[in-house]
Formats: sequence, C-alpha cells, structure tokens
Amino acid sequence: MIKYDAVDGDVRYNQLITLRENPNKILILLHSKEAVKKTGSMLATKQVNLANGSQNSQKLDDMESLLLSEMKKLKDSYRYLDQPQDYYI
Repeated sequence: MIKYDAVDGDVRYNQLITLRENPNKILILLHSKEAVKKTGSMLATKQVNLANGSQNSQKLDDMESLLLSEMKKLKDSYRYLDQPQDYYI
C-alpha cells in the first residue's frame, strides 16, 4: 500500500498493488492508447490500483490499521488527514 496525502488534503488516495503481479507499480493510467503508443507496451489487466475495488476493501482496511499501529509504536509525529490526530511531539 502506498498512501498519498498532500497539498492540504487536495491530493488524498491510496494505491494498493500486488507486487508479484505488478512489480513496477503500473497503474491503469498507463493503459491508455497514448501511453501504449509511446511505450510500445501493452499492459496486463492486473496492473491497476487495487484500492479502488470493493473486493480488496478488507485488505486495505487491514493495511491501514497496521500502518497506524506501526506509526504509533514508533512515535511517528506525522498523521495522515484520515487518521486520528493523536501524534507525538
């Protein structure tokens, strides 16, 4: 899981991929005809952001919980906007 949270919350999304099936972390954006024309490469259907699918919502929730747990354990002073703001100073 890669978590994006930038520009005062204007950019907030998660990226969930299976490294075994998508080791280069390619997203659906690169499936466009323009991208295929420029790269000369047709991508596999599994090279997408799995965080957008409901079938992976439990895995995403589990990973979000693990991330927060590790951040608390390590006393990480940063919190994403969708996390509790009980950070350490």
